[in-house]
Amino acid sequence: MGGIDKGWVKLNGKALISHMLERLVPQVGCIVISANRQFERYQALGYSVVADNPNSTDKEFQGPIAGILSALRVINTPYAVIVPVDAPILPTQLVQKLIEDSQKQHNKLVLIDDGERTHPLFGLYHHSLLEDLEQYYQNGNRKLITWCFQQSPRIIKVPEFKNSLINVNDNETLEGLALALRNTP
Repeated sequence: MGGIDKGWVKLNGKALISHMLERLVPQVGCIVISANRQFERYQALGYSVVADNPNSTDKEFQGPIAGILSALRVINTPYAVIVPVDAPILPTQLVQKLIEDSQKQHNKLVLIDDGERTHPLFGLYHHSLLEDLEQYYQNGNRKLITWCFQQSPRIIKVPEFKNSLINVNDNETLEGLALALRNTP
């Protein structure tokens, strides 16, 4: 979307971050927002905000791994639920599904698969993954899904989540989602 901060893109008059928080807050006990700009604006929402890869001298966007690393460094819980800001219709049962499944087999990484693909940005990440992810990142790797598969994750097939995992990556998707939401009772 031209490099803009997608958290503040409006969907039916409300920022994507607001849509996300509306659905995520009831599912978790604590929110940490990983941002690469507009820190004060995110802090004004009342949640903890961490900078993506604050030690980098490269001011370019570092990708989702930098954000996940920043969040894993500051959490005080065994797990972090990772979700992208540009998925405004996040499933309201996402966290419950991730936790229930992780407790069955005590996996360090649990990801959602919508029947078409596995989503590395809709997952439950154990804090102990921090060191391995950090090493992967420091070696210049940026492909999150590759690292995820190296961790032998538990992958939950949830085809009914497919329409709730839509990422807003272009204006066409944004407009289609806006229309769909306006037409939903």
